[in-house]
Amino acid sequence: FIKSPVHQEKTVSFITDFFQYDFLLYAMLGTIFLSLTCGLISPLIIARKNAFMGAAISHSTLLGLAISLSLFEATQALPVFISTLLITIFLTLFLAYSTFRQKLPNDSMIGIFYTSTMALGIIIHTLFIPPDFQIIISLIYLYIY
Repeated sequence: FIKSPVHQEKTVSFITDFFQYDFLLYAMLGTIFLSLTCGLISPLIIARKNAFMGAAISHSTLLGLAISLSLFEATQALPVFISTLLITIFLTLFLAYSTFRQKLPNDSMIGIFYTSTMALGIIIHTLFIPPDFQIIISLIYLYIY
């Protein structure tokens, strides 16, 4: 199968675009560094039985976002972002501390944390949203599971 010169030119153009535009270069470098980091860390995470940790932290962000949106309006992006970040960091530190101090296996503690922060996030979010957004939010939570 012989490629046409036009197809080869498009391939070369696609590769050189990464070096021509700064944002593509930064995205490519970030992807390379992230893949190297994840490749080195993932065997350690699997060996310590903490593979479920990423899902638990990402779902604890829902609780942080629900608390932030109950304190600030959604149009105030910076306060919502900062408070969500701080709450999520606090919850992550709590999870790390509790997995080291409990007699339960790590996977069990992470599973309890996963489901409880997800449930609390949904409860808090549904209590504080305006009535005209309840249909949209219920559809979003339907697609989470």
